[in-house]
Amino acid sequence: MRTLPSYCMAFMMLLSIWMLIFNIKWNFWAKERSFKTFDLMKDLINISGKLSEEHSKCRPKKNIVFSKNYKCGSDTVQNILLRYGDNNNLSFLIPEKDINFNNKPLSKESVQSLPWVSLGIFNIFCVHTRFVSKTLHEVMPPDTVYVTIVREPSSHFESIYNYYELRKMFKMPFAEFSLINKTQLLRKGFGFRVRNPQLYNLGVYGKYSQNKSFFENEVKNIDKIFDLVMITDMMTESMVLLKELMCWQLKDVTAFKRNSRTDIWRESEISVKVKEGIAAWNIGDTILYDYFRKKLVKKITEFGQERMKREVNLLQQLNKQLYEECVLNEQVSKELPEPLKHWSNKVLGFRLRPQKETNLTCLQMAAAPSSYVKHLRNKQYEWIRNTKGRNLI
Repeated sequence: MRTLPSYCMAFMMLLSIWMLIFNIKWNFWAKERSFKTFDLMKDLINISGKLSEEHSKCRPKKNIVFSKNYKCGSDTVQNILLRYGDNNNLSFLIPEKDINFNNKPLSKESVQSLPWVSLGIFNIFCVHTRFVSKTLHEVMPPDTVYVTIVREPSSHFESIYNYYELRKMFKMPFAEFSLINKTQLLRKGFGFRVRNPQLYNLGVYGKYSQNKSFFENEVKNIDKIFDLVMITDMMTESMVLLKELMCWQLKDVTAFKRNSRTDIWRESEISVKVKEGIAAWNIGDTILYDYFRKKLVKKITEFGQERMKREVNLLQQLNKQLYEECVLNEQVSKELPEPLKHWSNKVLGFRLRPQKETNLTCLQMAAAPSSYVKHLRNKQYEWIRNTKGRNLI
């Protein structure tokens, strides 16, 4: 039997070692499941803990539904919930194969067919679907907290129009579309993203309606369902209120701003006329946003302006420290390795500093939603295979 030359064997051995190191480097989900913090963050974390002493009379909540709204910063909120559930071994209502339930209304039958039903209750729902209150109330625990997010309509629709390339459908740029007479368009069929897309995601079918009273009644119905409606342009304040609602600590709602679009996929400026045109076209989303922005401002007043200012400042410091510790730069997603690579190359992802590439906290915060959901799916499959099940923290 012939043997390989010694230099070939040495080369193959080095190649095997390199592949092993690479796999360990990026297979971070197999690492120890603990929340690790950095030395430079200790003082801030301690302050966060002191602030949370006000929560000593309440217990952290673990059951939450987050209704994601396209292009509203919802991936940022989702990452918070994925990390919290992951670090506390909570169960997720997620699809068996895909990373979301798309735009099909979720049914009780489809949920009952999922393999994780055998685990008992679901703690967290935070993937894309068209919101159906009845179904989620049937499959989630009675004490579940309901949260969603909405965005100022003109900036939201600009993001929708450019990201989903609606200019190809209408053969005109965003600013021109906002100013044209759309009477003829109302007589034709068009997709759900074209008009009042935020309301559509929340279960309201109103893309052809011009009736303000209809939208006002629907918004009041939405208000009866959700415990907190966050506002994208008041994201940090919204995070503080989420922390308060869930009886969590500030460190639990730290986050990186996710999915920033590259410059070629965004408008540099939106004029007043364009904003007015979009507000009139998306009248339902405008009523939705105005209603819940006023409500959020009221919640901030009840929370305490000075107290809010302190906690916003601290949360911003925590986020800044984490970002500086973890992130080398932001770049087009296609240039990033798994699990940091987003499915779309229209948005930026996070390149981690070399010394932080295997740090669990950094990886969790920077991971693309698709990678994180796949990890959680594998984790829940493992719970099913393991007769001992999961260990709640």
